[in-house]
Amino acid sequence: MPLRPKVLQVGCGSFGLTHLEAWRRLGLRDSLWVADPDPEARARAAAWDIPAARIVADYRAVLGEVDVVDVIAATARHVEICLAAIAAGKDVFVEKPLTLFAEEARRLAEAVEAAGRVLQVGYYFRHHPLSAYARERIAQGNLGEVRYLSGN
Repeated sequence: MPLRPKVLQVGCGSFGLTHLEAWRRLGLRDSLWVADPDPEARARAAAWDIPAARIVADYRAVLGEVDVVDVIAATARHVEICLAAIAAGKDVFVEKPLTLFAEEARRLAEAVEAAGRVLQVGYYFRHHPLSAYARERIAQGNLGEVRYLSGN
């Protein structure tokens, strides 16, 4: 993969803006494509100075232009989008939940293995600073026996 990969973000709903900000912070806004069937969502992408030529309604139209696919669409569409991206030879980052049903997740796992691609589910709390802090405190043993941990 090139040092500055071309990224296709599929979905620009409310959480899609968080991903747009992340791509900007990583210096990848200039190599970003956005696909969303909703005209209002495409307008949100345009407001982030994504060139109109790189904002499309149908993700399939630009799979050949990109190196990696970031899926933030509705969960019910994850399987369809991920399978298409994998079939096009792309690695995929997909927001949680991966799928609605276990059988769909198995289909994706089989497709990833057969194609030799990478599919990463976005579960960022695992690397969040507060998670790291909690992990350190638990490892130090000064919290006693931890039997349940919850947060929001």
